[in-house]
Amino acid sequence: MSRKRGRFILILMTIMLYITGCYISVHAESGAIYSCTINRSYGNPVTGEVEDSGGESSYATGQGMVESAVYSQGLMEVTDSGNYYLTLRLSLLDYTSGHTFAVQNVGDSGWMDTATAVTANVVEVPRIYVCRYRLSTVS
Repeated sequence: MSRKRGRFILILMTIMLYITGCYISVHAESGAIYSCTINRSYGNPVTGEVEDSGGESSYATGQGMVESAVYSQGLMEVTDSGNYYLTLRLSLLDYTSGHTFAVQNVGDSGWMDTATAVTANVVEVPRIYVCRYRLSTVS
C-alpha cells in the first residue's frame, strides 16, 4: 500500500469515527498535587522497632540500605473526592521482589493493604533500575 493511500484511509477512518460518535471520553479527578518528603526508616515507622532478623545490631547498615533504595521526595495527590495518591520512587528493585505496601490513618493502630500501580520503570544510571509506584487510599 502506498503512503498516500495509507494516509487517505487513516483520515477517512478518523472522519467516520467522529461522525458516528465512536470516541472515548476521558475524565481526570480534580484536586491538588504536593511535593512531599518520604521519611525513610529501617525500623517500624510507628514503634521504631527493628523487625528484621538482623535486629538492632544491624540498624546502621539497614538504615543505609533503605536510604539508598528509597528516594526522599515524593508526590502526594489529594483529590476533591477525598482520595489520596502517593507516588514514590524505589531503586535496586532488580535485587528484590515481593514488594507490598500498607497505609495507616493517623491515630489508628492497624495497617491496611493499599492498591498500587507501577507508573514507570527506568534506568536512571547504568545498572540502577528505578520503579515509580503509585499508592492509593481513601481518606
